[in-house]
Amino acid sequence: MKPSAAELLDAIRALPLPQTRIMEVCGTHTMAIAEAGIRSLLS
Repeated sequence: MKPSAAELLDAIRALPLPQTRIMEVCGTHTMAIAEAGIRSLLS
């Protein structure tokens, strides 16, 4: 079973990392982020 986007985001937030930025590079990334509901999970 694949983890949900929310589960992946929780796992990423639990990592001991400095603040990280995710950048969209092209329109295909924008579409994939929107379709997966990831945008609503990010600040």
